[in-house]
Amino acid sequence: MNATKKYFLLAVLLGIGLFSQARSRAKNDTGYYTIGKQAMAINFKHLINYKRTETSFSDFKGKPVILDFWATWCQPCVAMLPKMVRIQKQFGNSLQIILVNQETEERAEAFFSRMQKISPIDLPCELKNTDLFKSFGVQSVPNYVWINKEGVICAVTDHEALTTENISSFIKNDKINIETKPNVAEQPYDYNLPLLSGNNGNVNILQYHSIITGYYSGQVTRYSTPMSKSRYKGRRVMACNCPVDLLYRIAYSSPERPYGFPSSRTIYQIKDTTVYKINPDWKDTTGLFCYELIVPESKATLIYEIMRQDLERYFGFYGTVISKPTKCYVLINRNAKRSEGGPQFEMSNYWIKMKNSPVSRVMDALEHYNQMDIFINETHLDHPIDLDIEGDLRDIEVLKKGFAKYGLELVEEQRPQDYLLLTDNPSTNGR
Repeated sequence: MNATKKYFLLAVLLGIGLFSQARSRAKNDTGYYTIGKQAMAINFKHLINYKRTETSFSDFKGKPVILDFWATWCQPCVAMLPKMVRIQKQFGNSLQIILVNQETEERAEAFFSRMQKISPIDLPCELKNTDLFKSFGVQSVPNYVWINKEGVICAVTDHEALTTENISSFIKNDKINIETKPNVAEQPYDYNLPLLSGNNGNVNILQYHSIITGYYSGQVTRYSTPMSKSRYKGRRVMACNCPVDLLYRIAYSSPERPYGFPSSRTIYQIKDTTVYKINPDWKDTTGLFCYELIVPESKATLIYEIMRQDLERYFGFYGTVISKPTKCYVLINRNAKRSEGGPQFEMSNYWIKMKNSPVSRVMDALEHYNQMDIFINETHLDHPIDLDIEGDLRDIEVLKKGFAKYGLELVEEQRPQDYLLLTDNPSTNGR
């Protein structure tokens, strides 16, 4: 998923790893494994679902391999895992899929244990391997690396390339006839520093700046809000390689909506549909922009207002917040008990496991995992609770039954809700 918390793909910021001289010969001058290079020097140190916990890539020589870089918190990654299992079963011994994860064994094994009840994942999985993420320059997940039976890296793709036709051709011809993703990590970047001047100049003298650029080659889509940790906490907004509509949705953030409006709560009255219809072709970067605003402390409370003015001046679109009756799912307290456990929060496409946490936390997360529906918290609970719900979180009946076990009721009602209206006509917005 090339995305922000809300949009997109959630990304991993990694640097260049240190490897042995033998390994470095298989990489390019930047220190990364790239297309056309040998992968035989790769070592696996923490394999599960395999006959050995440690082995080298040469153990798989003689058959094509697809490395699936993923994370338990990545919604698109998790959604793809059952498909990867089906692909492995379809092609059997003529292909090997290996999952690669850099999280702890405890977290990953807890994930697989829960998935066992829903859709078992029995593919070999390498855990805790940050070196492998670094050596392939992986900044965002999911990421798929295609390696032929001779151990040569042939392609790096997104999930759309994982078709029966492409895989069959790869197994038969050792080739894949699709363009590959760029190695986004080949340009190191410090996201705690200003977009341009901070990575190429003196940040200590910077007091105020506002900047819009086109696509920043070599970087993934991401953004940070004034709440994010940096030397400019409270007075900086940064968005890298974002579509125009996401910039506007960030600009209409507020204390009630700290991450802006999701696309499900945005109404578009704009003739140019490319502003908000994402092009699935990752090679088309014409609609992606970078924006950064740094203000002095005296202007910190005006940061989003200034951002909106910048966007209107440059892009010529206008936004306003409107209210309209909407079908919502309202959570009501019937007899929810106070938590007695230690703090814990885990959420995926298929479960919620929460201990000693406020109900508001799960309601916020639900709108991330289920962007088709709107959820409202009217429990009025002043104490933390426990939840353990399993099933497809897009299924309202699963949620209703799950909440009911803990003295909570999810009911459908019509409620006035705020929406962001984007137009290309200022008069529509009362201008």
